Amino acid sequence: MNVFSTAHACGQNSFHLVWKPKYAYSILVGEIKTQCEEVLRQVVQDYGYAIHALEVMPDHIHLFLSFKPNVSVSDVFHKLKGISARKLFEVFPQLRKRYWGGHLWSRGKFYRSVGSTTDRAVKIYIEHSQGSWQNVEPQHEQLTPGQTQIIIDKENI
Repeated sequence: MNVFSTAHACGQNSFHLVWKPKYAYSILVGEIKTQCEEVLRQVVQDYGYAIHALEVMPDHIHLFLSFKPNVSVSDVFHKLKGISARKLFEVFPQLRKRYWGGHLWSRGKFYRSVGSTTDRAVKIYIEHSQGSWQNVEPQHEQLTPGQTQIIIDKENI
């Protein structure tokens, strides 16, 4: 995964984002789907985000991406939904008949942070980071591809 850095921060912001057209109409097919994918990829490139996966379904979009730590999820949604709606309305003026209020995307959205370590590993790290590591037993758990294992070297603490 991408680790981004700014002047005063370094980190990984990876999220699974999902949103849909207003009224859940299945409009994201054919040329509209192709154009939507192109527009989203262009927005991601223009703002320095990184796409890990993109799937435009007929009635919703799944996007797995990373962005700099000084950018909020809300700002990412705002740019993706706003710019893509404007471009799709420009290229497909017939969409304005269905979305006469000028809003292509529903107000709702789903997002989930996606990390490269397990929540259990982070919990153990936090629980034991303020005290002695002498009583912490090694944890052995099966990692999926892309996950990072936190190894505790008790002898060098």
